[in-house]
Amino acid sequence: MVAIVAALTTFVVIFGYAVLREPQRFVSALALPDFITRTPTLLGEIEPTETRPPTATRRPTNTRTPVPSRTPMATVAPTATPRPRVPQHFLFGRPVPPDAASNSPDRFYLYGTTGRGEYEVHHGEEFVNPLGTPVIAVADATVVVAGPDALPQCGAGGNEICGRKPDYYGNVIILKLDQAYNGQSVYVAYGHVQKWFVKPGQRVKQGEPLGEVGRAGIALGPHVHIETRLGANSYAATRNPILWMRPLPGTGALAGRLQDRNGNLIRSANILIYADDADGTYIGDTETYSRDPYPHVNPDDKLGENWAFPDLPAGNYVVHAYVGSLIYQRRVTIENGKLTFIVFGG
Repeated sequence: MVAIVAALTTFVVIFGYAVLREPQRFVSALALPDFITRTPTLLGEIEPTETRPPTATRRPTNTRTPVPSRTPMATVAPTATPRPRVPQHFLFGRPVPPDAASNSPDRFYLYGTTGRGEYEVHHGEEFVNPLGTPVIAVADATVVVAGPDALPQCGAGGNEICGRKPDYYGNVIILKLDQAYNGQSVYVAYGHVQKWFVKPGQRVKQGEPLGEVGRAGIALGPHVHIETRLGANSYAATRNPILWMRPLPGTGALAGRLQDRNGNLIRSANILIYADDADGTYIGDTETYSRDPYPHVNPDDKLGENWAFPDLPAGNYVVHAYVGSLIYQRRVTIENGKLTFIVFGG
């Protein structure tokens, strides 16, 4: 027992002497673990801004379509989408009866387009129907041309061919409407007919039979080609018939201008139209007007459009315009019986 007490006494004396010689070493050895000694003040050294949502992420305009962040969205640039007063000059109806197989223009080959590069630039609209389908007067008018178009009979003095070249339409009927527009005469041409029942100088009423659908001239299949000509009965004076032809009941027309930052028209670009619904239902597409060897296709004198789309049921839509890797987007509302106009870019 005495030996144990003596040993303990010796240990205490030695330990105490060591502590007195090197106190820092032994205090560190006896310190509490880090997770206990770490004080709350250390949390203040963590940057709190990492937990705050940065304002740059609050961009609801980019949530609709998965486009690159550098893609300009027309919906966030109101200064690039002016709303000019839209002229409503629907002066005439359809060239075929309401019960025809198709009384709406073929959307694949609209005015100013090339059928995705397959054809020459189009100066009118196609109403594709079987051979023999009646062709009717689109408005009260006077017949100025009726028959083969192999010889000059258009133009101010009747010294121009009626199309791009002789026999272009095969057989053609051209009406001068009773109603003018801003003091200018309005003409409507029907191309590729196989029969005609009228003659120059004859007065006709809207809906009156003029002839029958054919595939004369350069036509690849049966249809009637319709042109609007403003100011002169000339192939160089065409305008987009969609802007002049009354929309089908319950529908409206849509037209637009796609331009660069300097206001120059962008040609041969793709325009896609979707329903503004949960599924983003695809409706149709078209092209902006392409450049044509003279004569060129012409925009409306006031709108300056370079694309148009016919007969959209009244409602809300989303329109995309593609320019290289960029995508412009606009929401539009189509009203029954009216033309809606939008501008992209600039």
